[in-house]
Amino acid sequence: SREWVLPANRASGEFRQVDIPRSVRDAIGLRLTRLPDELRQLIGSIAVAARPVAADVMAHMHGTSRLRVAAMAEGLIERGLVDEQEGRYRVAHMLIGEAVRSSLSTARRTELHRALSLGMEAAASPKRLAERAGDIAWHAEWGGDHTRAFRFALLASDTAAAQLAFEEAQSYLALAA
Repeated sequence: SREWVLPANRASGEFRQVDIPRSVRDAIGLRLTRLPDELRQLIGSIAVAARPVAADVMAHMHGTSRLRVAAMAEGLIERGLVDEQEGRYRVAHMLIGEAVRSSLSTARRTELHRALSLGMEAAASPKRLAERAGDIAWHAEWGGDHTRAFRFALLASDTAAAQLAFEEAQSYLALAA
């Protein structure tokens, strides 16, 4: 039904704020504090990604193997915190994602965005780099790496323009600006 999906402008990084009742936030927080540290680290990365993210990106971010990431993600799936779709992971519910993101410090979120940007670039094959350029630029911008954000925003804009997606191309140019 998509009743819980809130639209986000990925190029500009604008998300609609979700107000979570204190009781729900506390219940989610309690579940998160009971997780082993490495699972808390992984769910933080998945929540900050905001879109389904592959194990190879997470492996680059966390300096481990894809197999280890898949095993850790299974622990989060079993606990109902993460879902898997076509080999990509996302938080199971938007309220979980919001609770996880809000529990992270600004510095931590910034570093996770930076690491996501670097991981996406490292995991992408040269042929797929242009397809991932928009996400790389978005995370680089939020990660404070404005030079990389500029470079990948221009690449994303060129890619979108070549596909005749002019509004998308303009949004990436706005990010580059």
